[in-house]
Amino acid sequence: MRTPFVICLFSFFLLAGCNQHSATEATTVNNATDTIAYTLTSSQKVFSNTKDSASVSMTYPIFKGNSPFEKLLTNTVAMQLSMSDSIIISPEAYMDSFLGQYANFIAQNKDYTIGWYEDVDISVLTNTAIHFCIAHSRSSFTGGAHGNTFLGYTNFDRKSNRIIRLEDVIEEGTIDKLTTIAEPLFRAEQGIADSISLENAGYFVFDEKDKGKFKLNRNFILLKDGIQFFYNDYEIAPHVVGTSSVLIPYTKLNGILKKDFVL
Repeated sequence: MRTPFVICLFSFFLLAGCNQHSATEATTVNNATDTIAYTLTSSQKVFSNTKDSASVSMTYPIFKGNSPFEKLLTNTVAMQLSMSDSIIISPEAYMDSFLGQYANFIAQNKDYTIGWYEDVDISVLTNTAIHFCIAHSRSSFTGGAHGNTFLGYTNFDRKSNRIIRLEDVIEEGTIDKLTTIAEPLFRAEQGIADSISLENAGYFVFDEKDKGKFKLNRNFILLKDGIQFFYNDYEIAPHVVGTSSVLIPYTKLNGILKKDFVL
């Protein structure tokens, strides 16, 4: 993934000399089941000149409270917006950086006439007294054969008010059993017969230690019907195959998923 960097002075003058406009709006979210209040903010900036353009938009929650948990949420969103866990920049600075990179690129490539874009959407999917989940979605094009997409989930346990991993929601020593249950469900969702190896179906090697063996990643979300794992573009298959997912119903997770995490 692209990492943000500070716009150089040259980029500033390029942007200043072209048509650039921005817009921001905020909506207060009040769902009946919510336990954490927040405002959903959307910002967009557009750079354009006579032959090309670039745009960047960001939608993200701003949490109203000042509790330790809300501070954790705010910091998590800030890192996701910045695409960094060490250098935090504002959404405004990130958008300026993106447009500055485009301005630099077209200044050095006079015949380039294809626009760039990046759309960032950070949303609250689950907001209860037990579980909180943020989805981080990105779609972008910065040249090349096609655009890029990303979707990641960050889960929080409200009892301990901390980020939780897969190993936190399943019983100790059950990952192999969970994987065994997941593979036929994955094959069914992707339309892969049991007689066909995953590699022959166009998927990458899942586990270098055991070539061709199906493996769960750690990008999951707890839904009403079960736990879903999501594989991003290029994670386990080429772009032509696209993204993949597998939903494991709670009915198949007896003795595996900790009871506190059944929604």
